[in-house]
Amino acid sequence: MTVQDSSCVTAWKQLTPLGHQTFEYIMKSYAGIPFTLDALQAKENVHLSGAELRVGCMTLLGAGLLSSVVKAWGEHLYYVPIPICTELQSILWSEKDVPSYVPQNEIVKEAGGSLVMDIFRTLVFTAKSGIPLTSKGTIHQKVLRKLNALVGFEPEQFARLKLRYPHSDLYTGSIVIVLDMLFALDLIINTGGVWSIQEGQVRRWLNTRSEQLQDQLYTQMVLRYIPPDVWLQQWAIGIVSDSIEQDIWYRVEDVSQLLYLSNRVGLYDERQAEWIEGWLDFLNGTGFMDLILEDSKIIGFRWKLKPDITSAVTSKITSEVTSQVTSKVERVDVASSMPTISSQMLYIQSDFEVLVPPETSLAIRWELEISAENSTYDTMSVYKFSRASIGEALKHGRNSKDILDFLEKYAAGGVPENVESAIKQWGLELGRTQFAEVHMLRCSDDATARTISTYMSNHEAIVLEPIGSKDFIVQLKDIKAMSKILTQMDLSPLDTLDHSIVGFYPEAGLENDWRHRALASSNELKHIDEDVEAEIQGGQRGWIHNGVPIHVYKQSTEIPVAYEELFPGFQEVPAVWWKELRRVHSSTAKSIIEQALIWRTKLRISDKKGEIVDAIPRTIEGENEWKVEITPLDKLTKMWLEEQDIDQIQLLLPTEVTG
Repeated sequence: MTVQDSSCVTAWKQLTPLGHQTFEYIMKSYAGIPFTLDALQAKENVHLSGAELRVGCMTLLGAGLLSSVVKAWGEHLYYVPIPICTELQSILWSEKDVPSYVPQNEIVKEAGGSLVMDIFRTLVFTAKSGIPLTSKGTIHQKVLRKLNALVGFEPEQFARLKLRYPHSDLYTGSIVIVLDMLFALDLIINTGGVWSIQEGQVRRWLNTRSEQLQDQLYTQMVLRYIPPDVWLQQWAIGIVSDSIEQDIWYRVEDVSQLLYLSNRVGLYDERQAEWIEGWLDFLNGTGFMDLILEDSKIIGFRWKLKPDITSAVTSKITSEVTSQVTSKVERVDVASSMPTISSQMLYIQSDFEVLVPPETSLAIRWELEISAENSTYDTMSVYKFSRASIGEALKHGRNSKDILDFLEKYAAGGVPENVESAIKQWGLELGRTQFAEVHMLRCSDDATARTISTYMSNHEAIVLEPIGSKDFIVQLKDIKAMSKILTQMDLSPLDTLDHSIVGFYPEAGLENDWRHRALASSNELKHIDEDVEAEIQGGQRGWIHNGVPIHVYKQSTEIPVAYEELFPGFQEVPAVWWKELRRVHSSTAKSIIEQALIWRTKLRISDKKGEIVDAIPRTIEGENEWKVEITPLDKLTKMWLEEQDIDQIQLLLPTEVTG
């Protein structure tokens, strides 16, 4: 993202000097870690007063460079969204190129499989059969073993991150990372006894470019897996800066030295060094980078897939955390989200095998997964059609024509004649009869049934099959939409069944999807689907969060604008106290100092010799004879002033307040 294209850089340039100072202080003190205003003001700061920090934070909130959440009891937490941390780091600190490194005889540990593909395979599994839970709300061990087999990295590769999550004694495999991401991105939902996919969200995810998905995942990792440690956050953000390039080797020690010399962080300790090594190992396991090992210790890395988290759009806190990031769930725009021509090719062999190049889009792979059996996920993935795989597709609502239409559209060189004939034959053999799990809509009288039948005659996407004079068969996939229609008709059903139905494998949102065409034909159902998507805006849920869990709090958009909110009692304080430096009675001088301590603002003091100093007051002692401890801004060391040392005094409020 260029400076010209970056809205946050534009916002940065338009800040006041106080806004710049406050932002830099927050970045050095917290990075992206949430904080309260009291904690921010309580930190020892020899340059900015508490009053300036409060005003500066409000300025940053208004500029969109700071976000806020509010706890149930009203306390606010503030934080800099991670993409903004990353985008502005090159402005805050002079970026220096990290020296590249040429491996000698060290061991190179190549990047593991793709976390995106781990998530994809788990989504396919969930869409086909759901993830059933025990009465205690945990995954059945048999299912858990199947899920762990889908993931391409070992649990040892994230062990050093010391992640905390529910049922950690039961969930020991790498699937915990994948499931956390699925929940965090709103791709699955707990429907009470079963985890099922969120159809609208999954369709949107499948039609997002792989690079954007990688960016999104790394942002979520930074948000969720890094402890509240400024050094570690700065390190994780620093390695995606412009100073670090993809496909170039770097030594871990050189990167740490750059951060230190750039005045971002201090020297790191042994505990932090161990965590960083664990972080790099985790990124290696999830396919982001290669590593160099020396005596089993990680000494270097090379980005294989360097994320750009300044452009990542997470699913919602930031609800925003991104946004920490994040944005409103949008309906898939098929025209803009369609894969490029080069990513739309499948190669179908006469032996029923299908070769899938690595650049093939997830949306196309998704549809192939329901009609062909996968045998290899590799640089070139391999699938194979069989009678059983076609039967699986038929079970999930496809027919042989749907399958062949899809293959003709995306197969380079078309479909071999023997494969086409076999799919048609299997479709005839398997598709004539089937047991279907449906629900019955029961009406109390014939008149209600006739009203519903007449109303629904205009809806092509939902077909009600009458049973007798008062009942209808409703397909499982249509339950949620039908419930909304009945509510709109003032015929709300007594029992509203959940929409996330196990075993319904939805279309991916490609142009030739049968469900896509059906929905497009009904404007009212379009609005219903939008309502469903609006219900899943919560986002960022997940079950792993090593830092402050801001995702569980409500996003706040309140920005105090009245001085009274930032400076309680402002209207009652004499204006002459802050308008000019003046000589006052000893008792008044003491009152001004006490007010400065309450507001945490600076003072301007003139001594008997006429020397003027701006200072931050720290404490005041004594009654009739008193003294004040201050930190002069020009000396940056604390000192005491006796009552008789002060000749003139003035409250120094931020210029944003006094004008």
